[in-house]
Amino acid sequence: MSRRGLLRLAAGGSLAMTAFGSLPAGTASAATPIVKPLPPEIFDVYGTNAETRWGR
Repeated sequence: MSRRGLLRLAAGGSLAMTAFGSLPAGTASAATPIVKPLPPEIFDVYGTNAETRWGR
């Protein structure tokens, strides 16, 4: 197999994974986008964003 053929095969595989997705159909998403626990003494949470409290 040539290098060009291998690159075509890899590109086709990545397109297939993008088109069909890697998660099974019907997978529920999390209630909030932030999944990890964020201690309030370290982080300020703003909806879908969290910032570290550096100066406190």
